[in-house]
Amino acid sequence: MADATTLRTKLAYFTSIDPKSLMHRVEWGTIDFRAAEGDIGSIYEIVHLLDDLPLDRLPANAIQSIANSLENCWQWVEKINKFDLEGSPGSKRDEIVNNLAIQQQELYINTQQWVPFLAYLKGDIPAQLRSITSSVSAASSQFDDFKKFSDQRSKDIDEIVRVTREASAKAGVGVFTDEFLNDATARENEAKSWLDRATISAVVTVLTAIAFFWIRAPENQYAVIQFSTSKIVILAMLIAISAWCAGNYKANKHQAVVSRHKAHSLRTFQAFVQATENPVVKDAVLMETTRAIFSHSQTGYLKADGAPDNPSRIVEIIKGNSEPSAS
Repeated sequence: MADATTLRTKLAYFTSIDPKSLMHRVEWGTIDFRAAEGDIGSIYEIVHLLDDLPLDRLPANAIQSIANSLENCWQWVEKINKFDLEGSPGSKRDEIVNNLAIQQQELYINTQQWVPFLAYLKGDIPAQLRSITSSVSAASSQFDDFKKFSDQRSKDIDEIVRVTREASAKAGVGVFTDEFLNDATARENEAKSWLDRATISAVVTVLTAIAFFWIRAPENQYAVIQFSTSKIVILAMLIAISAWCAGNYKANKHQAVVSRHKAHSLRTFQAFVQATENPVVKDAVLMETTRAIFSHSQTGYLKADGAPDNPSRIVEIIKGNSEPSAS
């Protein structure tokens, strides 16, 4: 009973001879074996295929039949290799070519059903299918993990954006609060300066009026008119200067109060935003803060404070954007 080792030994016979050397040789003269070129090529092709396949996976009867066919083919290949011109070389050549064709057909029949099977086993298709299935399963699992990771990172990015916006808003609120406070302080100082000027102007006006009271008018009628006119003009100018200084004082005082009110509104907004996560509360505080900043405030320092407090266009825009749309 032949085994795979015997089969390998018979395959090695063919590797010892170059198939090209079997077509024609100088010592054969005009005799050649080109008529058997196709059969020889087919035999060597099958030999090379078998030599590269796992022959130990073949059943014993298949090994035996293939070994017999290889042995028969080898006998006629060896006759070509040892061919000479003695006797009738043409007849011997034809006999070899015909018998080699028959043995090639037998070898083909005995191997045709086993070569694909051995090639399948050599490629380890089942193992590759299992590997592919495992890879697909692993890829699916990794995709799910990546999707979870991506969703988590998306949430983290949204949280970072939210925190960044809040930090930017807080930074902006802090900057504008300081700006309003600085403006309020500057306006307070300016108002104090104008108050001092108004006081001085008023004192000078009173002293001038007293001084004019003690100055006696001349006896001449025309001189009296001229003297009275000059006193009225001087007093009127002093009174106007005092009123102008007082007006500037009230204007600066009004602006200082407005700026300080805006700063307090921003601080209140910041405190409420940090104290609650309720968006309704935040929207309400934002509306009131916007109203305090962009609406006309009444302080009592200016006559125009008595006019109705018309809402700013900006307040109306923010109010319209914050209201939910009707379903």
